[in-house]
Amino acid sequence: LMIDLTEPSYVSNIPYVTLIEDWTTKDGAEPVTQIAGISVITSTQLKGLLEQDEARGLQWLSDETKQSGITINEVGDEKKAMSFVFEHLRVEVKPVVEQEQAVFDIVVHGNATMRSFAENISLGEMREAIEKQMIKEIRATFEAARAFDADVYRLEEYLYRKHPKRLSTFSLSEQTLRAIHIHIEKITIDRKTYKEAIP
Repeated sequence: LMIDLTEPSYVSNIPYVTLIEDWTTKDGAEPVTQIAGISVITSTQLKGLLEQDEARGLQWLSDETKQSGITINEVGDEKKAMSFVFEHLRVEVKPVVEQEQAVFDIVVHGNATMRSFAENISLGEMREAIEKQMIKEIRATFEAARAFDADVYRLEEYLYRKHPKRLSTFSLSEQTLRAIHIHIEKITIDRKTYKEAIP
C-alpha cells in the first residue's frame, strides 16, 4: 500500500466488503462477507468509489489475479448465456508517446475453462464473445475512475518505468487506452481442450 502511494500514479485500490447475513450452507444460514467494490485512495484523500460492476475491469489487468470469472449474455445478435473461469492471467501494458500525449496498448493473455455451456456455438464465436466482454469491462472501469480523475490501472507508473522523462505527457482522456487485445490461448470444455495459434 505505501509503495503504491509513493510512486506514480500515487493511488491505491482498496476492496471494501459487505456482510450477507443469510447466506445458506449445508449447516444452515451464516453471515459471509462479499467484495462490494473498490475504494480508490491517495495519501491524503479518498478519490472515489467503484461499485462492484464498475470495478470488474481490474481483475483483467493484474498479474496477481489467480482466478477470475466472466459471464457472457450475448453471442453476436443472439441471447446466449455462458460463463468462464480464467486462471494465470498475464498482462502487458505498453506505454507509447504520440504527439506529446501518452497512450497505452494493453494485451491480456489467459486460459479459459467453460463453466456453463450454450448450444450451437463455435469456438470462434466463444472467443469473440469473451474478448468483447473483457474489453468492455476494462474500458468501463477506466472510464468510471476517470470520472473522479483516478488512474485506477496505474498507467502513469508504466510510463514512468519505460519513459521516465516523459511523465509530463500523461493525462487521463478518452484516448488514453489506445488499444486492448485479448489472447485466449486455450479453452477447456467438458474435459476437452481447444487450442488456437496466436499470431
